[in-house]
Amino acid sequence: MTETSKGLQSPAPTEDLNDLFNSKVRVSSPSTSSELSEKASKNRTDSGCSYETSEEIKKTNGSGNSTDSGHGSTELEEGMIYSYHFKIPSHLCGLLIGVKGVFVRQIRTLTKCEITLVGSNYEVRKNKKVDPEPQICILEGTRASIERCLELIQEKFPADQYPEFTLEQINRPTPELLQHDETGVSVVLPKGRTTKIIITAIESPGHFFVHIPENPSLIHLQRLEDCMYNVYEHLSAPKVPEDVIDVGLVCVAKFEDKYYRLQISAHDTENNSCEFKYLDYGGYDTTDASELLQIRQDFLNLPFQAVECYLSNVIPPSNCSEWPMESLHCFVDLVSDQNVSCREIGSTEDSTPLVQLYISAMNEDKGEQETRFVNKELVEQGFGQWVEHSVSSA
Repeated sequence: MTETSKGLQSPAPTEDLNDLFNSKVRVSSPSTSSELSEKASKNRTDSGCSYETSEEIKKTNGSGNSTDSGHGSTELEEGMIYSYHFKIPSHLCGLLIGVKGVFVRQIRTLTKCEITLVGSNYEVRKNKKVDPEPQICILEGTRASIERCLELIQEKFPADQYPEFTLEQINRPTPELLQHDETGVSVVLPKGRTTKIIITAIESPGHFFVHIPENPSLIHLQRLEDCMYNVYEHLSAPKVPEDVIDVGLVCVAKFEDKYYRLQISAHDTENNSCEFKYLDYGGYDTTDASELLQIRQDFLNLPFQAVECYLSNVIPPSNCSEWPMESLHCFVDLVSDQNVSCREIGSTEDSTPLVQLYISAMNEDKGEQETRFVNKELVEQGFGQWVEHSVSSA
């Protein structure tokens, strides 16, 4: 894989950047960059596909979208593993489990659906002490097994006797955290407030990609990648025909024994190569067009996880038309191993967010946490210039 360098002119060993960013964030540089970030998944094994009702999946599969690989909807509905989360009051958990786990075992036997109880922070319960907070019950299985499991649980807890127990699904992204377009659904920054982020790829100090931990769909990314690996490794997956490759096309490609969802950003027909964006991690790369695989319709169910951002109010230092490597090092040093948050203050003409970045760091002299404004610090340290933007309202 050949790494693209977006405006970074000064050569520097990639290892220097990797040392600064222990989380292995993809940092674009003139040399080959580090691996994509693979954050710990909080001991979860959730499905990579968001759960939809049978009626919803029929509407999706009936859309005529040509990105399906040709596998029929029957196979998708019968074989795909989904995840359904709902809250259960703590005082009802014992009744759900049953004496010595008899009810849970009965449901697993009848439905082939996996059932797990976790705390509100998605950590598996490690003791039997009563927790006043509601627990989260996770059902994992095929669509049919989940629906049958819900029916059995509802029979166990009739609505007239347990009005506080609703079985309402909680693991579907809220509309304000998603953005729809013709290529699929993407996660977006919440409007009007500061939110915690994880930086997953850096093109330059002014251009980077993030994950939003508060978005409930993020925990499904690992399972989606597991599903894609199983499908593309063991089934005959069609290549993307050369005549349909175009800017904006969403597809799949394998790099370093892993399959990624990609979007084509440029196509060099003379050399038969493509530049693309990683839709779930961010960052740009290039590959031979012959490596592109068609994406199955069901692999588009999970929203694209990488949110592209531009740093607001900061441009390269004076006398620099592009960001120098020194600025990149400073930016990486500021945000690595820190609690990072951001706030969208506007957007570019193509609707990419312009953001303010903040880090919560320990002040050694005062012995307390303090919030630092990354945009200003880049300027104050001489690695950028402050400018006032005329931006659209966020």
